Amino acid sequence: RRAKPFESWERKRTARIYRNARNFTLHPDPARATEDVVRYTYMDPLYAIGSIPGGLVQPREQHSWDVTWISDHPEEPATFFLMHPYSDPEALRPFMPHSADLALRNTGLHDPYFGTVTKIVGGSPFEDVFQYKNTLIALYDIGEISRFPVITGFMPLDLQSLDIDSTETQWITINTGDVYIGMYPLAPCRIIDGSIGRHYFSSHKRNGVIIHVAGRNVAGSYEQFRKRLRGTVVDTSRFAADLHVRYTTPDGDKLVFTYGGERSVNDRTPSMQDELLFDSPLLHSRRGSGILTLRGRSGDVVLDMKAREIREET
Repeated sequence: RRAKPFESWERKRTARIYRNARNFTLHPDPARATEDVVRYTYMDPLYAIGSIPGGLVQPREQHSWDVTWISDHPEEPATFFLMHPYSDPEALRPFMPHSADLALRNTGLHDPYFGTVTKIVGGSPFEDVFQYKNTLIALYDIGEISRFPVITGFMPLDLQSLDIDSTETQWITINTGDVYIGMYPLAPCRIIDGSIGRHYFSSHKRNGVIIHVAGRNVAGSYEQFRKRLRGTVVDTSRFAADLHVRYTTPDGDKLVFTYGGERSVNDRTPSMQDELLFDSPLLHSRRGSGILTLRGRSGDVVLDMKAREIREET
């Protein structure tokens, strides 16, 4: 196991966009619709929480964010996420050279879950995500769509406890054993037991959640985690007007996030440098260099694509 947490940044290309429908947006921030996709992951010895900035990157095989942890029962799912199950025919138009209805029919032949409200993968142009280390804010502003104007989610049944503080702080806390998850819904929701897990459901179009994760090795007991979480500051005074949220984490970091706009941590905007392709304690590569460095305890291994060689560096 890794000894301590670390941050990982990766830059990916978007799916090929053939065309765009009139008045159709791929992301709440139009500038991000044409950018590469930056994937950010906070890796802890006990869990991982990762995300991309949201938006419609790929209509079928996309998870904008999730939390995954080490389970005592590997055969059971150990993941938690929320999403907008967007499956309007217009979702496929930018990515497929067909009419919207024909694209939906052809996609349904290969993926029967694409057109269902219980789908567990897929992107949405009405989702905006901001993450800093083990804290994440996901905001949703669903417009006038014909199918599934709801927010859904999944969490496994194999949990030690799930507690809802509905009368005071509104925090929902989850105890998986070694990993604790806090969720602050920004709109009313329901949690329903299913056959293989619990399902989150909220029918409010202007929506969102704040997620904070911690391991027992850092947070102490589950009750200590809940106490610290309930003492954090959530400012939603501007949420109804312009989907603006301010949150001070248990570690004292101040996050500010507006749907389709401002995102900052302690008054600074975190971002991956444009010239980097990979950046973490394990991988490093600059765009266009053709060189990927794999970092290890005893030294580095360099894959040099231009020189067509593999070399070791102490």
